[in-house]
Amino acid sequence: MPKQNHRSFRLADLPGSLIASMMIVWLVFASGADRARAQTASKTEIPFRLTPWTNISVPAVVNERYGVNLMFHTGIDSVSLTPTTIASAPNLKLDKETDSQSWGGNSRMRSGTIRKLTIGPVLLEGVVVHQSMNSGHETDGKFGIPQLNSRFVEIDFDSQKIVTHDTLPAKVESWQRIDLSMQHGLMFIEARLLADAGTAKEATERSTKRQAAGEKNKEENRFTDPLNHKFMIHSGYSGFALLDDAFVKAHSSIGKLPIVEESELKDSAGNVIKTQKTSVPTFSVGKFSFEQSPVSFFSGSIGRQKISVLGQDFLRRFNLLIDLEHKHLYLTKSNAYNDKYFLSPPKKKSKQE
Repeated sequence: MPKQNHRSFRLADLPGSLIASMMIVWLVFASGADRARAQTASKTEIPFRLTPWTNISVPAVVNERYGVNLMFHTGIDSVSLTPTTIASAPNLKLDKETDSQSWGGNSRMRSGTIRKLTIGPVLLEGVVVHQSMNSGHETDGKFGIPQLNSRFVEIDFDSQKIVTHDTLPAKVESWQRIDLSMQHGLMFIEARLLADAGTAKEATERSTKRQAAGEKNKEENRFTDPLNHKFMIHSGYSGFALLDDAFVKAHSSIGKLPIVEESELKDSAGNVIKTQKTSVPTFSVGKFSFEQSPVSFFSGSIGRQKISVLGQDFLRRFNLLIDLEHKHLYLTKSNAYNDKYFLSPPKKKSKQE
């Protein structure tokens, strides 16, 4: 049998016109594949209204009958309705009671199951609903991220839409990415506080110089070093930030800041808690930094508030995307980034006033 000569294939052996034709075919195929992926990537848009108290109010329908406005609350995993809302729906029965814990302490909570709940285009069936004594202003109850059935949740404050994605959208590649940590289903990010005059950059430089010099005066450093701390993302809190009791107690520099306001806060169980508000010289998350930020903490009852939270007055300054799959938070400035800090709208005068 005659011996056969085998020659390996080399692209360089092909005519230039043929190579060009192959490249064109490959580019057309690749672009078509990209278009196909873009077409299969779906998203769901849920419109909302930002109330004067900065709450995210989403229209919803209970049992295809009762129209309600629910506050989108990133710190809960269930649906709740206020007693007034429940009373206005005679066919809605909450016939169970469970123990509940809130900022103000423990309480008993009624619960039941509703047949259908529609939040925008999202339909939920057999939904367990709890009674909540309070909800955000101009809302009838609350719901959380689990009700959206998505691992990628975008809050677009400029367009006033909650957008759920089935994949991570490409646009966030240019946004600031922050690590997200999860604790008992709650989402936390790290922020930096500077409790004395100056910028975070200046404080870091001072701290570096002291460490290089071997200084050991920790008490003095508390007043000049930036304080790193984890904050829960809490869209149900109207303010900028709220500090936990242990953090305030551990850092005397916070307690030495002037109190600019005292107010009362009602939790979901109806408990009244007194808070004090101070102004922190510098508050930073990632590359974003705010000056003279309003930060609150509870008055007395050390140990009651276990976690620090970032509220709506911080969140609304960004369009953001929560990536639960990879545990990241993406931020980009919204149109409200440089707005004045939130102050509670004045109460309407009664007829007697």
